[in-house]
Amino acid sequence: MTRENRILLINALSALLVGVIFLFAFSSLISNQEKQIKLSYYQEVFATANKFESVSVNQTSLTEKVKIMKDNTVLGYLYVGSGTSTQIPGHGGSEDELRLHVFVKANREIAKIVVDYYEHTSTYVEGSLKPDLVRLQGSVIENYLSVDLVGGASAYSMPIVHNILSAISRDLTGSNPIVPNPVDPYAEIFGEYASKTEDDTFVPTDKVTKKEIIKDASDNILGYAYTLSSVRNTGSNIDHHEDENWGLTLLVGVDTTNNIEGIYTLASDHTASFYGLHSTYFTALEGVAVSNYESVDTVSGASFSRGHILELLEALQGVLA
Repeated sequence: MTRENRILLINALSALLVGVIFLFAFSSLISNQEKQIKLSYYQEVFATANKFESVSVNQTSLTEKVKIMKDNTVLGYLYVGSGTSTQIPGHGGSEDELRLHVFVKANREIAKIVVDYYEHTSTYVEGSLKPDLVRLQGSVIENYLSVDLVGGASAYSMPIVHNILSAISRDLTGSNPIVPNPVDPYAEIFGEYASKTEDDTFVPTDKVTKKEIIKDASDNILGYAYTLSSVRNTGSNIDHHEDENWGLTLLVGVDTTNNIEGIYTLASDHTASFYGLHSTYFTALEGVAVSNYESVDTVSGASFSRGHILELLEALQGVLA
C-alpha cells in the first residue's frame, strides 16, 4: 500500500470514528431528553420523583407499567391501559379505542387518571367520563367499585375503565377489586328468604359442577340451583386476545318443573362491554323450560361470549334431559 493510500485509509477511518462518536453522543442526548420529559410528566403527580424504571406487567388491558421513585423509595406507579368498543351507535362497528394513564401511589391509592387518547363520543368523555375519573382519585385501587359514579358513558366507555382498573388491582394485590355489599345470587334468583343445601346425590359433569336444593322459609322446595362452569380458548376470534383461555361460571336457578327462574354470572373473563349485552337474554330466559332455551333469541353480536353461554346451557340441558 502506498503512503498516499495509507493516509486516505487513516482519514477515512478517522472520519468513520468521528461519525460513530457523534451518532452515539446524539443518540445519548436524545435518550436523556426523552427521560427528562417523562420524569417531568411523572413529577406532575409525584413531585419528589427523581428516577423511574419500566417493569413487566402481565395483565390483559395493560400495556405498560412504570415504577416511579425518589432515590430507592417507591412513590408509586404509572399504568397504561386501553380497550376498544365496537358497539358505539353511529360508528359503524369500528373499534373505538380508549386509552388511560393511571397513577397509583405506593399505598395503592389512585392518585390521578388521565385520558391519554379516545375515539369515543367527545361529549360523553368530557361531560361524564372525565368527571367520574376525578371521583376515583383518592380511593384504594381494590376498593374503587365503592365509589359512586355518574356513569353517563357506562355502556361503552366505563366497561373499558373497569377492565383497566380491575387489571391494576390484580397486578398490585393478586385479586380482583372488592365488590361492596356483594349481591346474594340465590336471593336474586329465588327471593330474600331462600336457603340452599347442596345435593350430595348429584353426580357432577365437566361443565355442571354442582346442584343445590333451594327452599323457602317454611322448608318447601322452591327449585334447584346449578353451577355451570367451563373454559374456552379465544383462538383467533377476538382481536388482541388470541389464544387466551377465558373462564365463565353461571348460577342457573330452575323451579321444580325445570323452568328457568334466573341466571347469575358468578365469574367471567369475557370483555365486560360485550358480555353485558347478554343481560337482556338472561331476562328473556326466565320462565322458559331448560329444554327449550334455544327458542329464545340471543343478542346479536358478542358472538364468542354468546357461544360460551350456550355451551353451558346445553350442558345443563343434557343433565336435565
